[in-house]
Amino acid sequence: MKHKFLVVLMAIATAFCMAFSVTACGEKSDETGNNPPITDPSGNQGEQGEQGSTPAPHVHSFGEWKVTKEATCKKTGIKERSCACGEKETEALPLVGHDFENMTCKVCGTKASLGLEYTLINEDKEYEVSGLGDCKDTDLIITNNYDGKPVTSIGRRAFAECSGLTSITIPDSVTSIGSNAFYGCNGLTAVTIPKNVTEIGDRSFYACENLTTVNWNAKNCKEVYSLSLEPGLFNKTKLQKVTFGEGILSIPGHMFYGCTELTDLVLPETLTSIGEYVFGGTDYFGEKRRER
Repeated sequence: MKHKFLVVLMAIATAFCMAFSVTACGEKSDETGNNPPITDPSGNQGEQGEQGSTPAPHVHSFGEWKVTKEATCKKTGIKERSCACGEKETEALPLVGHDFENMTCKVCGTKASLGLEYTLINEDKEYEVSGLGDCKDTDLIITNNYDGKPVTSIGRRAFAECSGLTSITIPDSVTSIGSNAFYGCNGLTAVTIPKNVTEIGDRSFYACENLTTVNWNAKNCKEVYSLSLEPGLFNKTKLQKVTFGEGILSIPGHMFYGCTELTDLVLPETLTSIGEYVFGGTDYFGEKRRER
């Protein structure tokens, strides 16, 4: 009897050991007791009980823009940025103003208008264009430097009522345009405001009756308001279309005040501030806007 009891006890112990051995040879659990995710032959881990999941698609993360080719007055430039994967994006840089030396552009040979009046400003370190002087040009081209010093300003009423002017080229060196600078220049049909202009006087292009198009490149410009009864940089014109350049941060007050024919305008997404009464005296957000 005692012998049979020992045999049974040994059989139970053997069965227990075999069961433990089978468990130990199966999948190992992690520290929490959960089975680990299944790994497919490609190395991707899937959910428990599945063959694996598709890896997320690569999303490009581009760095800062770098200029790879400088723009000139004749050729556009190029800028690019790269992702860590090697993918690149490129964009064209717009043409820049002429670079004059002795009144002739060093790049394309264009001649600046001769005979304009220039006045020293800012402790005689810079020049302002102060008037038409003896210049007979109808297509006016202002130099970016005069007598070895930069031209940074167009003075108040500098070209007021010069109705014979048909075009005006303002250099990138200009940072301010005075009040009424081009008042009543009825021959102008289009104008480009350069990127470095930071101040523009009230009514700068007031009553330019045939002006229909403005290319606005000034990135961060404010109006110098003169409390006139009829404000507006382009008031009393036929302005219809405005094209904004790259990286525009602000629009000066009264910019489109009184521009009753304005219909073609898309505000830039980079804007951070808009001055007072920008669309005052217009129906831009009314009937004409809805007709587009």
